Amino acid sequence: MSLRFTKKDRQDIIDDYLNQTGRNIYVPSEFIDWLRDNPGHKIYNNFFGASDEEMADKHRENMARQFVSGLRITIKISELPMPSKIENLKVEAVDVPSLISPINNRANGGGYVSVDVKDTDTMTELAMQAHQSLKSWRKRYAGTCALSGIDISEIDSILEELKAKTVKEEAA
Repeated sequence: MSLRFTKKDRQDIIDDYLNQTGRNIYVPSEFIDWLRDNPGHKIYNNFFGASDEEMADKHRENMARQFVSGLRITIKISELPMPSKIENLKVEAVDVPSLISPINNRANGGGYVSVDVKDTDTMTELAMQAHQSLKSWRKRYAGTCALSGIDISEIDSILEELKAKTVKEEAA
C-alpha cells in the first residue's frame, strides 16, 4: 500500500500541489482535501489506499510510537575502583532512551526494546542511532549555523567517534 518517497520526490509533490492550487503555504488538512479529489495521483494510495479502519489502526500505531518517543532513564555511573575516601567519589548521571526501536528490525514490523547499557548490542544500536540523528541534524542546520557565524566543526569528530563505536562492535 505505501510507497517510499525520497526527500526530493516529496518536495516535488508538495511544489506541484502548491502550483496546482495557487497556494504559497502548505496546510496539511487542505493537502488531504485536494488529494482526496485526485485519485490518480502517485501519492493517493498512501493516504486513501486502505479502509478508514486500517488507516485508523495505522494512526493508532503511530500514536503509540509517539507515546514512547523521548522516554528517558537516568543512569548513575561511579568511578571504578571505588575510591578510599567518599569525597573522591565521582558520580555522573547520563540520560539515555528507556526504549529503542532497533533499525535493522524496522522493515520486519519492528518494535521497541528496553535499553540495557551493559549490553553491547544495545550500546552499538544507541551509537548508530546517535550517529544517524546527529548527521541528519548537521545536514539540516549546518547552513543556518554558518550564516549565524557558529562553528560546528567539532560535530565531525563526534560523528567519527560514534561511527567508530558502531564499527568496532560490528567487527567484534
